[in-house]
Amino acid sequence: MVQTHQSLVETFLSFLFPDVCTGCRRVGTLLCKQCQLECRPYPGDNLPDIEHVQYTCIAFVFDGVLRRSIHQFKYQRQRRLAQPLAELLVEHTQKAFPSHTPLIPVPLHQSRYQKRGFNQAEEIARFLAQKLHVPMINDGLIRSLATEHQVGMNAHERQLNVQGTFVWDMKKKPPSQIILVDDVLTTGATMGACAKVLREAGVNEVYGLALARSCRER
Repeated sequence: MVQTHQSLVETFLSFLFPDVCTGCRRVGTLLCKQCQLECRPYPGDNLPDIEHVQYTCIAFVFDGVLRRSIHQFKYQRQRRLAQPLAELLVEHTQKAFPSHTPLIPVPLHQSRYQKRGFNQAEEIARFLAQKLHVPMINDGLIRSLATEHQVGMNAHERQLNVQGTFVWDMKKKPPSQIILVDDVLTTGATMGACAKVLREAGVNEVYGLALARSCRER
């Protein structure tokens, strides 16, 4: 009965406030197929070499439709965009990494989580894990220290900013392989700091997966 009531409410709300594509404003979808096709694949010759990460896959260039979608997802709290954004990663993940590898989202500090209301990497990883039928582990890797916003920092400053930020809950045994998931990768300092902690906790192979990165980043 409760589920039926919730379904009726959702149907009513979708009628009053229909989904609108973040790219072209087409009604009925959050990110239409045409706009998905406009997402530019990230060039394979510009992949970063991140310490402690065996291989990093970046799906798309951070511009245009995808940039707008990610901004609306993160900063305008359009949480349901996580699903179409995760669907963009399915094929890349299947091609780039060993099958059945668990996903771990890059964590937010609790203060930033409370301010935003969700962790964008975790939301994407959750839908991606469902599509791939793999586990998502979101309670082992912890961001124990709040850090400064990294916008405007260079690579060295970012690396210093995240040193000692992450810890692994030693009550939990990590898997031998994991894929670290983030929405946008810049220098890779945050992902590298996560990977270092995971390797020290006993993970043999750490892979990195990001939805997007600017082509200006080197």
